[in-house]
Amino acid sequence: VFEDGEVRFASGCNTGFGQAEVSGATIEVGPVASTKMGCPDDLAALEMAIVTVLDGTVTAEIDGTTLTLTNGDRGLVLSADS
Repeated sequence: VFEDGEVRFASGCNTGFGQAEVSGATIEVGPVASTKMGCPDDLAALEMAIVTVLDGTVTAEIDGTTLTLTNGDRGLVLSADS
């Protein structure tokens, strides 16, 4: 969630947040902090993917109900169900 200059996420195990400045299709994300609960491997991998993409300059693209966030060669695809 991007709101009020902040990004927040939930991986299904931990939650995290960081500063975020949105300018058009570019988002500058500051350091992200998260809770440190031990997670099953699949959720730990998801959390690592989220934190890796949300580090520095992120490009956002919306296509219908799909949001794609990319940072270098890493990306996340989020889809809203109708």
